[in-house]
Amino acid sequence: MEVPDYNGGGIAAVPNTLLAHFGLPPRGPQIRFGLGLSSRKIALILLDGLGFNTFAKIAGEYSGMFRGLYRATSVFPTTTSAALTSLSTGLAPCQHGVVAWSFYLKEAGAVIDSLNMSPMLGERDGLSNAGYELKALFNAPTVFADLAKAGVKSKVFLPKGLGGGISRILYDGAEIFEYVSHYDALINAGRFLQQNDAAYAYVYISTVDSVAHRYGPRSDEVLVAARGVLDSVTKLAGQYMAGADVIITADHGHEEIARNENLSKDVELLDALSMPPYGDPRALYLKPSAEPRRLAELLARHGEFSLMSREEALKAGLLGSCEGRFAERIGDYIALPGRGLSAIYLYKQKNEDPLKFRGHHGGLTEDELYIPLILL
Repeated sequence: MEVPDYNGGGIAAVPNTLLAHFGLPPRGPQIRFGLGLSSRKIALILLDGLGFNTFAKIAGEYSGMFRGLYRATSVFPTTTSAALTSLSTGLAPCQHGVVAWSFYLKEAGAVIDSLNMSPMLGERDGLSNAGYELKALFNAPTVFADLAKAGVKSKVFLPKGLGGGISRILYDGAEIFEYVSHYDALINAGRFLQQNDAAYAYVYISTVDSVAHRYGPRSDEVLVAARGVLDSVTKLAGQYMAGADVIITADHGHEEIARNENLSKDVELLDALSMPPYGDPRALYLKPSAEPRRLAELLARHGEFSLMSREEALKAGLLGSCEGRFAERIGDYIALPGRGLSAIYLYKQKNEDPLKFRGHHGGLTEDELYIPLILL
């Protein structure tokens, strides 16, 4: 089993490297690869869903264009909400509290969708609209807020409509710019850097992830999407970000899915649980009411699973150093589907789109865990 690197070889070390670069105390290990940052103008371009193995298939087309290229790890689960919170804070998932896409939030008495920051059956921003203070529910001091105190301006570029939800905690301390396309995002990020003596521009691009979910990470569609985005990034960074250090990375990769299992209709499995499964399609969190052996038998009906207790997962360091109040969000057991398999409980029964996806993530295969870390 592959394990995330929280000691300088993973995504959580990137913001700590940035803090140290600007003379601020890091919250944890810095990138040990030695990025060689030299400018007081930094751009970080996050390509959602671009795993290292996918990138490697087209890497030769960019020979000689990068000052540095490294294979880093995501976090566990290998999912956007957990990884991006680590990228904004420099903390591991069990330190910041966003421990999966969906997890049980005791304070709200519900399983929540962490991207929308709402109960699974609610609308986006449901927690905030109900009066919950997100900063009290998580430990998420951002690099943007720290940089602001040091006189470094930050601006985050997001697709239109993503300004709420988890963005409310991810980008605290930064100005948010909602863009129409990644073209105008990159151009305006470059202008922002040129207008300031010390600045950090963060650009989030979701194209590869969307295509990988629909067609699978090994599809022609994904390779064309990855190539197209990287071509745009390298060209426009050269035109509009001259003099800045430009970092390109990702939050996770994807597993090619041969079979999506719908757990929503498995009455016996649900009877063996005190609440429905949550987590991610490739990393299920379970609270069983039956014995673990019985749970394993029921899961085996859907395919191959690796089952481990929460204590085993924490001992293995899957979620990093763990603060006590967040450990219970993980569930009593974690079930990792085997290669090519995803397992999904549909909280919204009419939304069967995830059962049609050819790419999913959350698990610990090489395809999911490893990501590129590039310095232009």
